[in-house]
Amino acid sequence: MDSVGAHNGQVIHIRGTDHFNYTDLQFYTPMLKYTGMTGSINGYRGADIVNSYVLDFFTKHLKEKGGQLLDDAPHPQYPEIEFQKATLAAE
Repeated sequence: MDSVGAHNGQVIHIRGTDHFNYTDLQFYTPMLKYTGMTGSINGYRGADIVNSYVLDFFTKHLKEKGGQLLDDAPHPQYPEIEFQKATLAAE
């Protein structure tokens, strides 16, 4: 996170996710959210959001087009997104 802040980067958070929402574990059963292993978001919805934002990032930076999802404001299709400005940790 320090490196992101040092390069004026941004952090994107998806409300309702937890650590294991970023793995395939969330696809095995929706009951995992009741164990606390995943967040409250539907696993397929969370994966769709991640895939959309990652694809938009690479399209913007590799093909130099797109990037509308990365404009510091949630896209109406993805209201679960929160943009957070990364800051340098105090030394």
